[in-house]
Amino acid sequence: MLGNVEGAALDLINKTDRRRATYYGFYTGGKWGKYDNYHLAIDSRVLGIEGTAALIAEAAEKRGKKDRWLLHSRALCDII
Repeated sequence: MLGNVEGAALDLINKTDRRRATYYGFYTGGKWGKYDNYHLAIDSRVLGIEGTAALIAEAAEKRGKKDRWLLHSRALCDII
């Protein structure tokens, strides 16, 4: 019985992934899962959960500072 549940779960995962790939391809013209479509990709097996969370937080903080600087710079350009 457990094998049937596992098989059904894998089928659902595969169908969902195919739907996501189709949706993504239709709206972006890109290929779902292609690594260069991502801003940040992390193998959490290397850093563990806590290390991965810390890395994501650090990247988000740095990105936020960069975005705030860009917004501020654009606002100054609009004034000038």
